Amino acid sequence: MAQLQGKIALVTGSARGIGAGIAKAFLAEGAIIWISDIVDQAGQALADGQAAHRINTDGTFPGCNPPRPAGN
Repeated sequence: MAQLQGKIALVTGSARGIGAGIAKAFLAEGAIIWISDIVDQAGQALADGQAAHRINTDGTFPGCNPPRPAGN
């Protein structure tokens, strides 16, 4: 059952608990998942273990953003 095949979801608060459960359920249904949580280590562990993507709580993407100029 791939009810979410090709869909993209941003799941906030997804490092653990209900948010992690939702992210895993969406992945199981074929969605592309972006996860975000203030618990960076747990969020990264979920992303690594589930083939999901992670967005930092400040809106940047790990490993994809150049450093910001001072004062910005």
